[in-house]
Amino acid sequence: MGKNYYIEVYNKKWDECLEEAKKENAKDIGETTTYIFEESCNAEEVVGYYLVYHGEDALKDWRTNTEGIKMSVQDLEVDKILTELFK
Repeated sequence: MGKNYYIEVYNKKWDECLEEAKKENAKDIGETTTYIFEESCNAEEVVGYYLVYHGEDALKDWRTNTEGIKMSVQDLEVDKILTELFK
């Protein structure tokens, strides 16, 4: 699967989180949407996030952001996917 697949997966998830935040009548829609996304996203959606917001630096920025932390199973999957995409 290519980068566009992961971007589409992210965009779909973000839209779902935005709709949920609106249903909750959140005071700060952006903050609530981000919270919902962070609490419910999967590895493919995280990859899409990094591709959307970090572009060609997605892998480098991911590695910087995860440096020195014990990675979860999901983090390891994100790392694997980003590594494959940026071979």
